[in-house]
Amino acid sequence: RPEPMPSNAPVDRVTLTAAAIGSARTVMIVISGEEKRRVLEQALKEGPLSRLPIGRVIAELDASIDIFWSAS
Repeated sequence: RPEPMPSNAPVDRVTLTAAAIGSARTVMIVISGEEKRRVLEQALKEGPLSRLPIGRVIAELDASIDIFWSAS
């Protein structure tokens, strides 16, 4: 449980290291909203040189990646 926990967080959050994610057999990314989709697409495009951690982590994965997106 992160401290401080945001008061508006609907559930506890879990933080994983890049090594933990990299050891997974399958990775699922679940996002909602146009802005998050745009950010993820940019991170994927930039790959290992991404300014965003998710782009760099995804570029290093050997696992299959499933991306689930909702408009809202």
